[in-house]
Amino acid sequence: MSVAPNLTQKSPDDPGFFPDDLSHRPRPLVFLVGLDIHEKDVHKRIHEALTVHRNTKRPLTNYQMVTPSHEYPVRSKQKLNYEGYVPKGIIPSDWIQKHLHKLPAVLALFYDLDWDAQDFEQKQTEVCSRISCFRQSLQGLNTRVLLVLIQSRLFHISHSGSPADQLTAKRMTGLAQSCGIQVDQLFQLPHTERMMDCILKIEISFLDQAMLYYTHRIKTVRAHKDLLTKPVHLSLFVRHQFKIGFFSEFKKDVSGALKYYNHAYNHLMEIQAEDRNALEVKMVAGILNYKICQLTFVDSPRQAISNFRKHIDNYRKHEGPPDLSFQHQHWLAAENSHFARMFADAIDGIQTLNPGMYYVIAAEHAKSRRDISNKLTPVSSNSATLYTPPMPKFYGQYPWRDGLTESEETDGTARRAGVTYLSQRELNVEHSW
Repeated sequence: MSVAPNLTQKSPDDPGFFPDDLSHRPRPLVFLVGLDIHEKDVHKRIHEALTVHRNTKRPLTNYQMVTPSHEYPVRSKQKLNYEGYVPKGIIPSDWIQKHLHKLPAVLALFYDLDWDAQDFEQKQTEVCSRISCFRQSLQGLNTRVLLVLIQSRLFHISHSGSPADQLTAKRMTGLAQSCGIQVDQLFQLPHTERMMDCILKIEISFLDQAMLYYTHRIKTVRAHKDLLTKPVHLSLFVRHQFKIGFFSEFKKDVSGALKYYNHAYNHLMEIQAEDRNALEVKMVAGILNYKICQLTFVDSPRQAISNFRKHIDNYRKHEGPPDLSFQHQHWLAAENSHFARMFADAIDGIQTLNPGMYYVIAAEHAKSRRDISNKLTPVSSNSATLYTPPMPKFYGQYPWRDGLTESEETDGTARRAGVTYLSQRELNVEHSW
């Protein structure tokens, strides 16, 4: 028995789809492991100090608590060369969310352990085993693994001080070596009146380690540049420049991010927008333009407005397949609406700039979309449920292009089924104009 698909669901092949995460600047992702906030009050206070009790002077960091058994994304196999390789799309639809929420720059293991604990050796073995398991789970992902020891008091470390201080120094060095980490990746966190001061220092170290991670990711992507050739790998030129721009944002490198987003946009302009890829090219252009305008608004609102107008001029005439002309109006409406919202947030309080005209333009395109949609022919419910497209692997990719390289021809039957599905989905939209 076939099940009717959700025809109003937003997905990465919907012209109005917009990754909500793009409206916020990327924050370094740090996973916290080992904090039992429900059973241990000290752990709860540490977690709240990191995630709740924050002021504007502290670095913006995305902290997430995960369990020791958390599953991490599998890193895609790295290509040694691209000879004979033809891309299947431009920007993978899961890439942004993966790096914002699933693939940490830093994993910090919290563990209760005093340097003078009687069962120190036993607990050291357990800590090293946990870190080894994390490394296995994160294999190939280059995540920085750190160790934070929650301690009952502040221990002094000295190789030439009192016997207690020398024992602390010896055990600290031995623990770091056994775990395969540097001494500067091991932190003491005493739950005393100085705990908050220690957390602030540890947080700075978290950020430093995260910056090393994102710098490494940028170098890895850059290393592919000499392996690519035009025009075969134009999509990869766009994808890689976008990735470098996004990683640069994690590092708060605004000028670097703008540089690479603009490079990506310029490479995209070299891709011929045809019926087979028109929506994909426009949606990627929309994502890149949004990031460019978002960063440009900080110092030059008028330049951001100029960029947006050029962007619309670049793609206004790329309507795509005639039997899906409503999608082009949908895309134009969404672009103007997203920009108007960003505009309003960016220039709050500046009386001489007004985003209202872009809301008006969005409404005009929404009306045009509605008029086209009203002319679509409904199909029987049985026909509508015969085809359920796969979730697109790339932003804006038509469902009948799933799994095909850019040079492969579209199957006519699959295309007809896809157009029927998209048209039926459009008929189920409640237009507000």
